[in-house]
Amino acid sequence: MSVSIKMSARDKASFNKDIKRYAKKLETSRDKALDTLALNIRNQAINILDKNGTNNVGRLRTSISITKTISGGRRVGTATGYGLYVEFGRRPGRMPNTADIERWVRRKLKVKKKDAPNAAFNIARKIAREGTKAQPFLRPAFEREKRKMILEIRKAIK
Repeated sequence: MSVSIKMSARDKASFNKDIKRYAKKLETSRDKALDTLALNIRNQAINILDKNGTNNVGRLRTSISITKTISGGRRVGTATGYGLYVEFGRRPGRMPNTADIERWVRRKLKVKKKDAPNAAFNIARKIAREGTKAQPFLRPAFEREKRKMILEIRKAIK
């Protein structure tokens, strides 16, 4: 189905100006909606990490950031190298760095300093043998906010 509308040259020029103004307003609203969505996803991800007890010293939690992409979208992600392993798990293979695990063992498991290297080595060996289970925090945060995103975009368009 199509509709044809005839306009005078003056009406057409006025209409084009209105469209440009509307598009500019829409872009601003779109940006606000995306900013709100990204912030909500970040906050949800932090809540998930807290709820799951995935935080040790909070480095992953505080590294979750929001960046604006070249295309105008938003990227919510983490700058830590191990965020990827928390989100998706780790396949069996090489042993991870035992120094990081040793610090974790001392803080989280309250292992004495003299026993920490041995405990860390055993954990690293098990990770190398079996990998680690995924503990997603970003994807579930996005899924929870997806419905809100649609409402935010609709609100921005109005």
